[in-house]
Amino acid sequence: MAVQPPHVGTIGDKIRIGHGIWINCLNQECLHRAKVDLAALAEPHGADLPVAELVKRAVCSECGSRWPRLSITVAVEKAPQVIPDRSREVER
Repeated sequence: MAVQPPHVGTIGDKIRIGHGIWINCLNQECLHRAKVDLAALAEPHGADLPVAELVKRAVCSECGSRWPRLSITVAVEKAPQVIPDRSREVER
């Protein structure tokens, strides 16, 4: 049985919560790293594209490596804005 990339949600989830994704090449002669434009990717493939499927389809633009010689880094780009609901506060 082939090893599958781990499931970490969809690209729409990552856009919504302010995460960015980088694809990392694990080929020791390459080690290229590239940021994924999630909004541009969501247009043709849909926001419901699983990140695991993105990794399975990804190809290093420098050396042509594919999964499992690619990994991803998911990191916070923009922290979600949490605005407290002050409508329930009691006036003093």
